[in-house]
Amino acid sequence: MTFAQKFQLSIGECLLKCEYSPHLLLQPPQPQSYDRDMSCDSNMYPNYSIFGIVAFWVLSVAPYFYAQFILARSRNWHYENDPVGTPEKEAELNSKRGVPAHIWASYQKHTALAADSLVDFPLFASAVIIGTVAAMEPDTLNLYVLIYLALRVIFWVIYIRGSSLICTYIKAGLWLAANTELLFWIYKSGMILKHRQVINI
Repeated sequence: MTFAQKFQLSIGECLLKCEYSPHLLLQPPQPQSYDRDMSCDSNMYPNYSIFGIVAFWVLSVAPYFYAQFILARSRNWHYENDPVGTPEKEAELNSKRGVPAHIWASYQKHTALAADSLVDFPLFASAVIIGTVAAMEPDTLNLYVLIYLALRVIFWVIYIRGSSLICTYIKAGLWLAANTELLFWIYKSGMILKHRQVINI
């Protein structure tokens, strides 16, 4: 038997022993089972904050579409999207078309609410994105989004239903609280990112 044959035979015997004795091999580290530990690790909560951007946008444009719906219904489903000039001229034209005054007032209020909400949309979306980039805790991000959306929904209800002076003060307080939360949110994200290189060029 040549040396090469002896060498091949010894290699074969070694592999055979390792096959029946796995402890002789150096086992690589096994990947962690996240399905088992997800409920125990606070860092493994799913991050739903990005979906809050979609939710806020939908809630913001919904009053506009509702306003168009009630106006078209009062006109016997005759819809016109061309501006006719000032709101006063448009109100006069709608009066001639038989649109009730309360329908026109509701239309104006809902369109104003949609415009007001879309003004705050960029700040909210920026806060969510910056918080995600800063790797804030997912449960914290989710809580911030829920609090903000809750404040906005209450604001919208009072905006549509309320007409007294106290409702005006409540609306202002809700708006201030919601946007203060966003600024605080961005501040916390900035403190996290202050000493971190986010983009490596």
